[in-house]
Amino acid sequence: MDDNAWKEAFRNEIMIRGILQFWSLDIEENFQKHQGWLQYIVYSFARFCCQLCGRCWASSKVHILFQIKSQRNSRQVKMHIFKQKCKICTNGYYEHPMFMPENIEIAMGMLVNRISERIYNTPKENLPSKSFISDGRQDGPHDCSNCEGCEQGICTRNSNRNECFGETQPPFHVVNWERGMNSHRMEWIFFQDTHQDNHQDAQDTHQDAHQNDQDSLDSKSLSNCCCVIL
Repeated sequence: MDDNAWKEAFRNEIMIRGILQFWSLDIEENFQKHQGWLQYIVYSFARFCCQLCGRCWASSKVHILFQIKSQRNSRQVKMHIFKQKCKICTNGYYEHPMFMPENIEIAMGMLVNRISERIYNTPKENLPSKSFISDGRQDGPHDCSNCEGCEQGICTRNSNRNECFGETQPPFHVVNWERGMNSHRMEWIFFQDTHQDNHQDAQDTHQDAHQNDQDSLDSKSLSNCCCVIL
């Protein structure tokens, strides 16, 4: 994968939008979740080739995750492109996707659009938008069992992920999402630890029980008061 092509496209889009502050783009080989960072994901079209058997395939569900952080003296984007395995080779490796240059530019345009909208409060209607280009047909439906993004919980079928993967809980979940233009889909996600969710659920249950007890006491007090009046 040519990191320079992504970084150059990112710099160009920053310049086109008229953003004067410096933004850095780091492409991470291994997936990491950065707590407290704003998360943005797009699904692009790309092609893969297996290094073992030589089989090639196309997918329109290639997950690209951007993690964004803006501070007074630091503005950063961490990017990870999720890979896919060959469905024929049982011992296959995760292969890097190959993107058309146009789709690299479109993905970077979407990222800078989101930065402009969320960080600089640029109205969405003032931002240009393009759809990803599909170079030929993809090979059947999305193969979630051989997708790194699906394995990590970043998937368009997040709500059904427990049934698909036999897990009790995913590592994180989507709390808000938006549908993108035409063939692509965009989501805002925030990483949440499952133990925090469980702790919050326990607090809510305790508060509900306390409220029920208080309502019962109030009801009894009111009943006693009525007896005195009568």
